[in-house]
Amino acid sequence: MKRIRIPVYLFVSILVIELLTLFAVPKAVATTFASVQTLVSAPSDIEDSFVSSQSPETNYATSSYLVVGKHQNFATTRSFIKYQLPDLPQGATITSAKISFYQYYNTTNQVIVDIRPVNKSWNANTINWNNKPSVGSSISNKIVDKPSWND
Repeated sequence: MKRIRIPVYLFVSILVIELLTLFAVPKAVATTFASVQTLVSAPSDIEDSFVSSQSPETNYATSSYLVVGKHQNFATTRSFIKYQLPDLPQGATITSAKISFYQYYNTTNQVIVDIRPVNKSWNANTINWNNKPSVGSSISNKIVDKPSWND
């Protein structure tokens, strides 16, 4: 027997239409159903780089890693990540977003990693410490201290 998967919101819409037909409600009824979609960025949708106070004119867009905080080889660092979002339907609202990152190296102390909005346009291939854009207040943060996935 072949099963057909019907999205829950579609099933509810069909059920509401059938109930309205069965009971012939004499007034107009408008029903709006929200569709929830989860979008995952592909590597080609992401532009990233980090900047270093140790080498203020160097660009690190080709680095395999992003470095944040104080580092023995780079001094003070900041990482920048930009996502290319898909076209959203008219009237769509983003209700949440999630970023996951993996910390590769142990630190001797716990470190707070902040997520902050960037206040102006930037390009991963040209950004460096000297031309980095300003950032806004922290919108989320995470304490990290050992190799692990962090959300």
